[in-house]
Amino acid sequence: MTDSSAAQREKTLVALSSVGAAIGLTSLKIVVAVLTGSLGILAETAHSGLDLVAALMTFLAVRVAD
Repeated sequence: MTDSSAAQREKTLVALSSVGAAIGLTSLKIVVAVLTGSLGILAETAHSGLDLVAALMTFLAVRVAD
C-alpha cells in the first residue's frame, strides 16, 4: 500500500467513524425522547440529526476529494 492510499484510507475511516458516532448518538436520543416524552431531549435529537447530516457530507467530500 502506498503512502497516498494509506492516507486516503485513514481519512475515509475517520470520516466514517464520525458518521457512525452520529448515528449512534442520534438513535440513543430518539429512544430516550420517546421513552421520556421530553421536548428538551427531542430538540437535542434534532440537533444531533443535523450533526449526522454534516458528518455524512464530510464523508462524501472526503470520498470525492480522494
